[in-house]
Amino acid sequence: MNKINKMLENKLANLKLKYFLENYQAAAQLAAEAQMPYLEFLSELVDGEAAERNERAIE
Repeated sequence: MNKINKMLENKLANLKLKYFLENYQAAAQLAAEAQMPYLEFLSELVDGEAAERNERAIE
């Protein structure tokens, strides 16, 4: 793991962004392959984080 990834993962963990932490690498790979615009990539991660938090709140 490179330094940037480690720093990002520490920040995501500190912010308690579990979905981001678990999914950003795979999402980034898919976004790059699909030439997805950055804001669309980011929006998908935010949507996933929000959905997971809503699910946990219901439980």
